[in-house]
Amino acid sequence: MKTAPLRSADMTTEEEQWRDIPSWEGLYQASSYGRIRSLIRRGRYRNYGGKILIGGVDDDGYRNVTLYKPGEKRRNPHVSVLVCTTFHGPKPLPGLGSQAAHRDGVKTNDRADNLRWATAIENDHDKDVHGTRALGTKHGCAKINEETARNIYASKGPAAKIGMQYGINASTVLRIRSRRLWASATATLQPSEKQT
Repeated sequence: MKTAPLRSADMTTEEEQWRDIPSWEGLYQASSYGRIRSLIRRGRYRNYGGKILIGGVDDDGYRNVTLYKPGEKRRNPHVSVLVCTTFHGPKPLPGLGSQAAHRDGVKTNDRADNLRWATAIENDHDKDVHGTRALGTKHGCAKINEETARNIYASKGPAAKIGMQYGINASTVLRIRSRRLWASATATLQPSEKQT
């Protein structure tokens, strides 16, 4: 594990608090700034730890670190879950999908004051509030853009023909025309601009 250099951006007016991470007491601590550190401990042949862990970012954009207990497998939990558990207690609904939610919508901002426990539905609603929902061209599978969606919305002719023209399904054309898809792109168009 690498050590993290301290940067001036890490320093704020409030003092950083370090607390033992539940289930990892004596091994790892989480800070109110969203950092994780290992504690110095004796191994069989040498001493370990005493470092701030860097970790990485997973495919979904969340920070994670590798933690290890002697005699157990290595684990790669999200930093947000570790900090939220440490500063806000255990998950309130452990079997019902409690999630560590970021108040500002930035997945890598794991400060304790930016995290809270939320249900999956509440966390999903936050995407609309923060503007981070993958809609339109932000969606990884988008085949068209806003201008094309407006053209399809206002188009005349059979859906199958329009779909072939733009490389999409006829059902997608019908969903755009009924504003079930790309509603944000077609919202500015007046009903009179829509062709039947």
